[in-house]
Amino acid sequence: MFLPRTGLYILLFALMGVVGCAGNSSKPAPPQQAAKVFDPVRFVVAGSGTNLPVTAKLAEAYNKKTGQSVEIPPSIGTDGAVIALDSGALELGLVSRPLTQNEIDKGIKAISYAKVGIVFGVPQAVSDDNLTSEELLNIYQGTKTKWSNNQTIFVIIREKHDSSNQVLYKLIPGYQAAIAQSIEQKRWQVAYKDAEAPMAILNTPWSIALTDSTEMEARKPGIKALRINGVAPNLKNIADGTYPYSKELWFAYKGKLTERAKRFIDFAKSEEGKKIITVLGAVPVAD
Repeated sequence: MFLPRTGLYILLFALMGVVGCAGNSSKPAPPQQAAKVFDPVRFVVAGSGTNLPVTAKLAEAYNKKTGQSVEIPPSIGTDGAVIALDSGALELGLVSRPLTQNEIDKGIKAISYAKVGIVFGVPQAVSDDNLTSEELLNIYQGTKTKWSNNQTIFVIIREKHDSSNQVLYKLIPGYQAAIAQSIEQKRWQVAYKDAEAPMAILNTPWSIALTDSTEMEARKPGIKALRINGVAPNLKNIADGTYPYSKELWFAYKGKLTERAKRFIDFAKSEEGKKIITVLGAVPVAD
């Protein structure tokens, strides 16, 4: 039903006109040689779907301001961005989780530019507006099956390695096991891309799905964000940590930043960039 991420990697490599990089992947090229790999006209920035709503708007504003076009292809995921950066196929990547030590050892670096809330969204017709973390866990375990109006809860989950799930594994005891079991038993529908979850909420009565604050901002008022343990996922609570379920968005690169990548990052970190990030439902991250 969905294009595999491997296919998207190939699409990205073809888009950028990269040929024969894989043979040199074990020996990093000097910065001056690596720079020649990138198309001098087309500036492609690709990676995690979580980053796309914010980064696409930043790219649009940057283009209007400077005349430099920044291309944002469909999601290839954080792992796809890392693979493309490591092979020399990508100049600037988008990741929604911290880099692993193995990735750092390969020379990949990251710069944080925004924080988004991890949100449990439901259709507006759901009368419930708050869940305890225990109730939330019971829903994913399949033991809490009804909303307060006695309507059956339909759950949409993300895949095991989704970056939002990785955060929740550490914060909600038992959540990781519930996700693994539900996938093994094929208990719930799985959304494999960030944009699929909010669309599933809009199209599925009495559903609940994991999404984020930027997708919520884009889809309002059709989707309602649940409070968890009485705390709402608004910008203030995300910024000060009162709402603990959040993740950072990062620009990633290998070796030395190219000048055009640096200029785009500087714009994202500027006051103008920060305003765009805030309007889209995310929190700008200071240097």
